[in-house]
Amino acid sequence: MKDIDVLYFYEHVDRELDVACAIKAVAEQQFGLTVEIEQHPYGELLSDLTRFRPRIVALPNLYNSNVPYALEWPEASYVNLMWEQIFYRGNAKAKLPRGDFALHHVWHHAWGDFSRFQLCEQGVPGDHVFVNGNPTYVLYTEPYRRYYNQRTVLAEKYGLDPSRRWVFFPENYNWAFYNEAQLQLFVEGGQSPADIQQMSEFCLRSFDEVARWCYALAQTGAVELIVRPRPSTPLDLFRSVMQRSLAALPQRLRLIKDESIREWIIASDVVVSSYSTSLIEAAVAGKPVYMLEPIPLLEQLYMAWHDFTPRLRTAEEFKAVGLNREAAAPDARLREWGRAAMMPRGDPIRGLAEFFSRLIRDGSLRLPPFRRDLLYLPPVRGLPQPALFEYHKLYRAYQRFRRKLTAVKVQPSFTYEKDVIAAGEVQQRIERWRHVVAASPEQDTLLAESQILGVKA
Repeated sequence: MKDIDVLYFYEHVDRELDVACAIKAVAEQQFGLTVEIEQHPYGELLSDLTRFRPRIVALPNLYNSNVPYALEWPEASYVNLMWEQIFYRGNAKAKLPRGDFALHHVWHHAWGDFSRFQLCEQGVPGDHVFVNGNPTYVLYTEPYRRYYNQRTVLAEKYGLDPSRRWVFFPENYNWAFYNEAQLQLFVEGGQSPADIQQMSEFCLRSFDEVARWCYALAQTGAVELIVRPRPSTPLDLFRSVMQRSLAALPQRLRLIKDESIREWIIASDVVVSSYSTSLIEAAVAGKPVYMLEPIPLLEQLYMAWHDFTPRLRTAEEFKAVGLNREAAAPDARLREWGRAAMMPRGDPIRGLAEFFSRLIRDGSLRLPPFRRDLLYLPPVRGLPQPALFEYHKLYRAYQRFRRKLTAVKVQPSFTYEKDVIAAGEVQQRIERWRHVVAASPEQDTLLAESQILGVKA
C-alpha cells in the first residue's frame, strides 16, 4: 500500500479533469505533495484503490453521507470540492450536502461567500468551509490557458472557416433530455415532481424554438455556429431531437462535442446559451455573452446572476448578434459579477493546492473523526449497521476480485459518453499540465485585467 498526500477524485472529464491535473502539477511542484487522480464514483470498478493510503480524500461532490471510500480510509481528511455551487430553486435541495458525516466531518470548498452562506444554511459549521474561488475560471489566465488549442488548430481540425464570425452555443436545456429513470433519481434526491414536469416542458418548448433560430442564422452562411451539447446528453440523441425540429441541418450549423468548453470559449467571438452557468465562464473569459429566452424563464430555473445577462428573445435579435449588427458595446455586468463573486482570493488552483498542504501540516485543521454509523450505506436484507459496514467492505473486495478474473469492464449507468477515458490518456494530460505550470513562476494573485480579458485567438 502506497502512502500519498492526496487522492483526488474527478467525476466528469470535461468539467473537472483539467483542474485536477493542474492542481496535481502545482501541488507537487510548489508544495512537495504527492497527488493521485482517480475517477469518482466508478474508480473502484476501473482500478484498485486499496493500493493507496491517502491523508486527504478530495471528492467532486458530496450530496449525502453515502461515501463508501470512507470505509477504506477512516483516518483521512475529506474535502468536498463541490463542483456544483450555483443553484436554482429546481435543483438546490438535491445538490447541497445532507447527513451527519457530510455536514460535520468534511471540509467544503466554496467558490465565494455566497456558497459559504448556502452551506451554513444547510447546517455546515462555518469553520468547516474553505472560501477559495472557482478554479475553472483561472484556466483562462496565464499560464494555464497555454494548454488549450487555439482557433487556427480548431479550424483545421473541424473544417471551420476562421475568417467567419464564430458563435458558440454550449447548450443546456438539460430537462429536455433526461429519461424517466434519471428523473426518478431526482425525485428521490428531494426535487419536486411538479417542478420537474414544468422544467421539462419549458426546456422542450424552448429548445424547439431555439433550434429554428439556429437554422436561420446558419443558413446565412456568414457565421460558424458551433453547438455543443451538454456533456450528459449523448450526441446522437441531441442530433435526433434537433432534427425533429428542423428539416435539415445547414452546413454552418456544427454539432461538435469534442474538446472541452474552454477551447471553444477562447476561440469564439460570441457565446450564447440558455440559463447555463457556462455564460458566467465565458463572461469571465472576456467574451460577449447572451442568454436565449424565447419563452419567459421559469421561476424554478431563475438565478440571481441572470439579472446581469443580456437576453435574446426573438430570432431577429439572435441573428443580429450572430451577424454582429448590434451597435452597443458588450455588456460587462456579468463579467464583473463573476470575477468579484467567484475569484475573490487570487488563483484558486494554487489556493486549493496550498490548502491541501496546510491540511496535512497543521494538525489543528483536522476535523473530528467520524463513527461508522454516521455513514449512510445502502441497506442490504435488514442487516444492522456494524454488519452492513462489513458487508460493503467484503462486497467491494469481491468486485475487485471479479474484475481481475474477467476481461469485461464494468460500465456504470448514466455515464457521460466522454467520461470513460484510458489511464494512459490521463497520464498524458498530467505530463502536459506539468509543462504548462512549470513554464511560468507561481501566481500569488490574479493576473491583471488585460491578461484575463486578452483571450482572443
